Amino acid sequence: MIKRLSTVCLAVAWMLALPAGADEVDLARFARLTEDTTKLRAAMTISLARTEPDLRMEMANTLWIDAETGQVRLDAAVTTELDWAEAEQASVLLRPDGLFRWARTDDTLVQARWNLDRRARPDVIELADELRPVHLLLDALAGYKQLAREATLEEVPPPPRVPADLLWVLARRDMDVERPVIFGPSPMRARAAQLLIGFCEESGWPMAWYIETEFMTFILQVTDLDTEPDLEGVFDVPEDVQDEVDRAEDDDDEAPGTD
Repeated sequence: MIKRLSTVCLAVAWMLALPAGADEVDLARFARLTEDTTKLRAAMTISLARTEPDLRMEMANTLWIDAETGQVRLDAAVTTELDWAEAEQASVLLRPDGLFRWARTDDTLVQARWNLDRRARPDVIELADELRPVHLLLDALAGYKQLAREATLEEVPPPPRVPADLLWVLARRDMDVERPVIFGPSPMRARAAQLLIGFCEESGWPMAWYIETEFMTFILQVTDLDTEPDLEGVFDVPEDVQDEVDRAEDDDDEAPGTD
């Protein structure tokens, strides 16, 4: 309870410090810098603190994107123990032949799932549910179309525990937008939720974002960003994951009632 009160008090104090009539930020100037990028590799750290139910999580993530083929891969390494998951490493891979998810503990495959109906499409950056934490980076490659549709941006001081050398903005949600993507996840639908984004003014990329709700604080910081990465082999399905997919397909073919 004390931790929750301290978090709320900090957020209130910070919001009271916002300048009256904050300047609206023109998102188009950032879009002009990012929308022509065709390849991306981003390393990042994620910190999540939640009070109901109690959860503390620290992660190191790497994201790869090929905008020309629509392929995306996200690897996540959990660096602190979670009470709701066995895996220490998890991956999401969106390819033309489907969306694959797998997880490992000590190099042992403990989970392999796939959705063959979800497919990457050329020149389309899909904001898939499985990629929610990095939607802003995906949207940056598309010229911030979703963010521009769903919110207006106002310049604000940096929130706590984030890089102060970025241009920080408060993304004010347009409540009239139907089927929001950036504001789609349930925590972001709360009226009291705050989404703050730190942009690099020189490159136009979102280098950090901060989400604050009554019961959760989420901080993502991009630690390394490469717009000319080597993507050879990145979108290959690991052999043991492919074996599990093939085995499950064989089981389905042999199930009673199948032709």
